[in-house]
Amino acid sequence: MASPESKSRRKKLDKVLDEILTLPSLPEIVAEVTALVNDPDTGIAEIAKVIERDPALSMKLLRLVNSAFYGTRNEVTSIELAAALVGGRVLKNLVLNASVLKTLEGLGKKKLFDHHEFWAHSISCAVLAKLIGEKAEKGHLIDPEEAFTAGLLHDVGKIIIEQFLSDDFIQILEVIKAEGLPFSEAEERAGCLSHAEIGAALAEKWGLPLNLAHAVRYHHSSPPDSDGKYLACAVILADKFHHWLEEKTPEKDEEEADPKSPAPNPKILKELRLTQNDLTALEADFQSTMESGDLVQVFSE
Repeated sequence: MASPESKSRRKKLDKVLDEILTLPSLPEIVAEVTALVNDPDTGIAEIAKVIERDPALSMKLLRLVNSAFYGTRNEVTSIELAAALVGGRVLKNLVLNASVLKTLEGLGKKKLFDHHEFWAHSISCAVLAKLIGEKAEKGHLIDPEEAFTAGLLHDVGKIIIEQFLSDDFIQILEVIKAEGLPFSEAEERAGCLSHAEIGAALAEKWGLPLNLAHAVRYHHSSPPDSDGKYLACAVILADKFHHWLEEKTPEKDEEEADPKSPAPNPKILKELRLTQNDLTALEADFQSTMESGDLVQVFSE
């Protein structure tokens, strides 16, 4: 027989799921572009014409392709040229990422925490997850572009809690302030639903690939064996690594900043076939990428 506590938790989750069902779906253009990219008979010009129907999305894509992150040498001024330069697979994920950000812009009516800081962390984790994907067994275990999307979305459940379970969100913040716990531990201490399970439910509602929802669901826990295990591991490592970098200020040495390794669970490194030397290179690559341009501004505007 279910306990009163588990019944209450189930009731809350059902309420949030009902709210999620009322959220706007991702634009149809995401499914259209995905289908075209997956069709070997479709040319770049045809994909570009679909994207050009959405001027705001086209502008966002051009800003992204022209950013230092994608390293184009000359300014790209047309969607067709952008598509030709980055390729269909990258373009598909760019459309998804830009569409997710656009859809979530309408959910920020309540401001119970710093949204700019939230997106700065999410985008940093996206970059780290992509870099990890490139390093993990030479890119054969994980699609780096998909890892970027998983990193971008991993904390999206926090936005849903803020907007639809505001009392819970305030309670979580009070626990963080009183006990100095990380957000995920404060959720558990307060007896609230986790942003990981809520974020995964949103990803499923949007019809995103199962392994993306899987990565969101398990970014604070050990992912079970499945096809999405490696993607989840990349996001776990990216999240922990970025928190470690934030603690590592110029005034502190590495040990003083955080006595734990940026990958405290050696199993994650083993799953991804990474070494401590790879982590050293990861830090350098991340700093270089973020210093090459204001990626946070490009994605969040």
